[in-house]
Amino acid sequence: MNSLSLEALSLEATQSNLNEYKPRFFRIVYPAEKSALMDLLRAKPHIQIHNEIESQLKDLVKLRNPKKNLSPEQNRALVIEHIGSIDFDHYGVWVYYPWSFRLVHILDEKEFTEVRTNRNIYKISPDEIIELSKKKIGLIGLSVGQSVALTMSLERGFGELRIADFDELELTNLNRIRTGVHNLGINKSISVAREISEIDPYLNVKCFPDGLHEANMEAFFLEGGKLDLLIDECDGFDIKIICRQYAKKYEIPVLMEASDRGMIDVERFDLEPNRSLLHGLIDHLDISKIKTLKTNEEKVPYLLPFVGIDTISNRAKASMLEIGETITTWPQLASAVTLGGGITADVARRVLLNQFHDSGRYYVDVEELVGPKKTQLNTLDKDKISPNAHLNREFLDALIAQAPIPTNAGISLSPSQLKELSDKVLLAPSAGNNQPWVWLYKDPYLYLFHDKIRSQSFLDIHHFISQTGLGTSIENLELSSRKLDLEVKTEYFPLGDQNDLIARFSFYPGKKGYDSLYDFIGQRCTNRRIKTPVPLDAHKLESLIHSAQTIQGVHLTFAHSPEDLRLLSSIIAFSERERLMDQEAHKEFFLHELKWTAEQAENDKTGIDLRTTDLSLSDIAGLRITKNWEVIELLKEWNVGKGLEKLSHKVVNGASAIGLLRIQNSTPEKYLLAGRAVQRTWLEATRNQVSMQPLLAPISYIEKMHFNGNHLDSSIKNSLMEHEMELRRIFNCNKEETLVFLFRVFEAEEPPVKSYRMDREKLFFNDSELYTDQKVQS
Repeated sequence: MNSLSLEALSLEATQSNLNEYKPRFFRIVYPAEKSALMDLLRAKPHIQIHNEIESQLKDLVKLRNPKKNLSPEQNRALVIEHIGSIDFDHYGVWVYYPWSFRLVHILDEKEFTEVRTNRNIYKISPDEIIELSKKKIGLIGLSVGQSVALTMSLERGFGELRIADFDELELTNLNRIRTGVHNLGINKSISVAREISEIDPYLNVKCFPDGLHEANMEAFFLEGGKLDLLIDECDGFDIKIICRQYAKKYEIPVLMEASDRGMIDVERFDLEPNRSLLHGLIDHLDISKIKTLKTNEEKVPYLLPFVGIDTISNRAKASMLEIGETITTWPQLASAVTLGGGITADVARRVLLNQFHDSGRYYVDVEELVGPKKTQLNTLDKDKISPNAHLNREFLDALIAQAPIPTNAGISLSPSQLKELSDKVLLAPSAGNNQPWVWLYKDPYLYLFHDKIRSQSFLDIHHFISQTGLGTSIENLELSSRKLDLEVKTEYFPLGDQNDLIARFSFYPGKKGYDSLYDFIGQRCTNRRIKTPVPLDAHKLESLIHSAQTIQGVHLTFAHSPEDLRLLSSIIAFSERERLMDQEAHKEFFLHELKWTAEQAENDKTGIDLRTTDLSLSDIAGLRITKNWEVIELLKEWNVGKGLEKLSHKVVNGASAIGLLRIQNSTPEKYLLAGRAVQRTWLEATRNQVSMQPLLAPISYIEKMHFNGNHLDSSIKNSLMEHEMELRRIFNCNKEETLVFLFRVFEAEEPPVKSYRMDREKLFFNDSELYTDQKVQS
């Protein structure tokens, strides 16, 4: 065949057959139909003819005589007897498929169905076959839905099938859709309808190649009779919800298969017309917004209730984090899609035959059913620490007894003075809100201790983070004392800087001068809102720098150019990602630091209340996925995980400027002084209605590199070295300076919720009180 004839044939197929999915039937025992078939064959001599009518008749007579062991001769004799005076060519039906130019000779419908469904009996009884032939099924979405449709067609599990999908077949679909490359560019519903008719041309299939929309929704559900069952396999969240609203309105049961863990969802609106859509899992969402969803971030909160955020496979969770990074959309496998087709067809049959009546979500997880037994992950040392490891009164008294007594003891504090001081020191900020302090007043001295159990952290290298936090509490003590006309004499580390006794304070009458930063101690808070930033007034930034540098040896610099913020965003995002990809740090954050519910936050009174984060529903969904360590292990195995950086980039993109506070030398006392500077900066920011949020991961990892770098992967270590050089360049730091505190500043309204503080009686004691051992979740 030359190229011109090929082009002509292609043009014929393209112009006349693109939207055809119904074959043409010719019963040539009728002269008019025989004439029409002859005309077709003359007009299209390239038609391929397939004539296996005799073998079909042999099957027919064989299955009608199940007790007989027919010889070939006996079988043919019964065939001749069956067709009588009609010759083989005129018996049955000639079926023409215009999209493939095939003409196939088959039995007429009743006999064809009898032969084709014979191997179903008695898995499906003859009466059930008849009952199923009366049922009308609607199927939306023909990726996963293709497998469902073909499986039900093979079983002849319906009388009418309405299929809807506006999409066209693409090469990327062929990883899971069983079809040939010759169908690329064909509408999915047309392609599926053709495949069904090639299996069984008598099945009644109606296509909705425009997909479902408001104009055709009623026709899909009602035209030609109300649907008996709806199967939802579409991707559009608006249609997923709208179709359920229609199903509920018309009391039609709904099935959905997720092609992950063999999950099938059943909603029996026919038996429970008042039940909530999707078992109530979307009741918290504003479904009026579904038509306006455009970005993945907007869609994720609506997607997750459908797939089950806590129950989808770990690979699916990990893949979700890579959408928009290394993949473009939700992955699906042919094995899962094929399994789903079988499961859905089975459940659909039992629903239609009134053999299954429940609503719910069910799983046929092959990996769980056929796979190795899972072992318990090793717990961290923190979980093995006895509650008695916390500082107790006997231990505190022993430490105090070792401290040298100063010659001038200072004055005793009244109960009201102690109340004022305790109220303020306990409002100081600390990393992860771990509140690492224990205060004890033993007349006339006030002692500060470091509770290392509460502050124990993967990132708190040589306690520099917790010492900075202790310094913020000391600054609150200094400001509150001045408010009471008291001067404070501070002795840092009276027993050495490796001891839990951090400082001893003596008080003296004095008029050192009231510091108005005191007024903002109660207002200060971490603000994690993510807003479009506006440039900050230069005078405000200068005031923050001045407040910090009133503490000798402390330096503060801000970066705010777009290029610097872009670089800082990459540095911060890298460290936060590495934090989530380290098992110990991951567990600390998700199981100890982050409080997932208001009840948990109120009970623990430590850590970060999720409500203070001001995260979008999509961000929270991402956190819930990331919480699973096995998901992180998969990301590490695949050498991906950039999706874990998205939230950090959003945070930095919401910064007007990034500040870096540093000190000369890195002694424990210097970190305490740095903490005082941090608190003064924060209070000054509060005065100026400037919000602050610490961004400590990069500094912590750089410290870890210097003090424990041999345990870091070489590529991570090299990146950290580059990041440190970049930070020092951006903030103009010399090599002798120690980087202490990185944070963002911006203007925004106050956060909706502020972090809780532990009860005073657990953290601040006087000489007449006993310290009660108590495990504090950290």
